[in-house]
Amino acid sequence: MKKLCVVCFVFHNRRYGEFEYLAYIPFYIYTVLKAYPDYAVRIYTDCDLPFEISEQLRLLEGMGEFHVVENISVPGFKPGKDPNGDLRKSIRWLFYDDAFEQFETIYIGDIDILIGKETPGIYEAHLKHCETLGLPYSNIVRPQPVETKRDIFHLAACWRNGFGVGQILRYLHMDISHWYKLSGRQHFFKTEEYYSKIRPHIPAVVQELNLAAKGKSPYWNMCAIPFNEHVLYRLVEMSGLSLPPRLSEEEFRIGMRGPYDPSKLWYYPFHGIHLVDFRGGAASSSSEKSPGKFQYSQGYIDAYRQFAYNLKTDGRLRELVDSSGPFIANTLERMHSAFAASGHDAEISP
Repeated sequence: MKKLCVVCFVFHNRRYGEFEYLAYIPFYIYTVLKAYPDYAVRIYTDCDLPFEISEQLRLLEGMGEFHVVENISVPGFKPGKDPNGDLRKSIRWLFYDDAFEQFETIYIGDIDILIGKETPGIYEAHLKHCETLGLPYSNIVRPQPVETKRDIFHLAACWRNGFGVGQILRYLHMDISHWYKLSGRQHFFKTEEYYSKIRPHIPAVVQELNLAAKGKSPYWNMCAIPFNEHVLYRLVEMSGLSLPPRLSEEEFRIGMRGPYDPSKLWYYPFHGIHLVDFRGGAASSSSEKSPGKFQYSQGYIDAYRQFAYNLKTDGRLRELVDSSGPFIANTLERMHSAFAASGHDAEISP
């Protein structure tokens, strides 16, 4: 049995026709296999891959095991009206592929991260964190529940999104203070032990979310967004698996910034560079993802130096960059500028 499969789900925004996040796929696969050639990578999308990205994937042949599976769906799941994409993002917790049975463990991460090699590696570190938690999975419970936005601007957005008067009025009287969230950025688990508990409860959650899409769920409400990380929390809760202790704000900050220690409850590493920090605009403006907040941590510095070294020494990576569009080019340019300005742009060998 193979030890680890690194999994990502990539969804394009059907409302705005955005395919930007698909452009990260070749870079994610490259950085995972460059750092950990004995891991496998499986990427799942809800659409067809653009031709340009399919061509880029050819450059990665021979690096290791990877697969990209297009146009996935979950049996019986009908997201319907989903203007913010939150229901579709929940697919990553509800989807199951028989191919997962080949692997001892699964790591579900974010596609917009340049993975860097660490010691211990992703597999060893998260197994240690499972041991710390006494659970068959490694994750954290965020300190704050799903945010309750009830200002006039949010309610107006709900109306524009077509959620209806009835759903908006129910939202105004809902108590979602118990809607805590597991992290969607890192979810690692022992495949057989985890899915044996989780899979029997997936149909019930699918049914709940189908009702939510129609504005008829007694539990969910489309005005309470984003809630896809609470979908994972609720699924684990329903399965009978224990949940990790909820972190304090201070523990969460330590977990985000490092040092990353899997013997601590708050182990919450990036395992690389989160590129959303360098996108610019609204995407980089949140308190958790603002530019400059994490790139000076040692994990960011090490991952950047590895990427910079590979860019200078590996023609395959240079071809990936040269064949990418302005979205990737501009993101990488901002990243290089940020590290140069901080004095952390010296190259090192892996």
